Amino acid sequence: DVARGEGFTAPTAPTKTGYTFAGWYLGDVQYNFGTPVTGDLTLKAKWTPNTDTKYTVEVYLENAEQDGVYEKSAEHSKTLTGTTGASIDLNAAGGFIATLQIEGWHYDSAVKENVVTGVIAADGSLVLKVYYSKDDPVMYTVTFMNGEEQFGTPVSVSANSTVAQPS
Repeated sequence: DVARGEGFTAPTAPTKTGYTFAGWYLGDVQYNFGTPVTGDLTLKAKWTPNTDTKYTVEVYLENAEQDGVYEKSAEHSKTLTGTTGASIDLNAAGGFIATLQIEGWHYDSAVKENVVTGVIAADGSLVLKVYYSKDDPVMYTVTFMNGEEQFGTPVSVSANSTVAQPS
C-alpha cells in the first residue's frame, strides 16, 4: 500500500526469457515512480524481444550410396541468432539455403523431413532441418580409336578420375 499523495520506489525488474524488461507502463506511458499516487494504479511490464535469441539449423547429407539415408553434418549445421518471436524462412531470397552450397550435394526440397520455417522461440528451442541429397556422379565415356576403327570396349569413368590405357 502507498499513502495517498506519496510516490514509491520501483520494484525489482522482473525477468522473462528471450525478452528485455523495458519498464513499467501506465497505459502507453512509462510510469514515473516519483509521481504522487492519487488513486489505484495498475502498472504493466513492457517487454522488448531480444535480438540475439539462438536457434539451430541442422543440415543432413545423404550418404554415398544415395539410398535416402541422411546423416547430420556437424560441419554444416549452425547455431544462429535472431529476434525472439520473429519468423524464419530458410528458403527466403539470400537466406540460409541459398547461401549454403555444398560441393557434391544439392538442397532437396522433396525430402519430407525438411523443416525450413519457424518462429524463434524465446527459450532458443527452435530447430530447423534441411536435407541435401547426393549429386549423381558426372560420367564420361572414353572410346579408343585406331584410325577409323574402335579399339576395345568403351569405358565409363566418373569426372576427375583416370582411365587406364587399353592393352
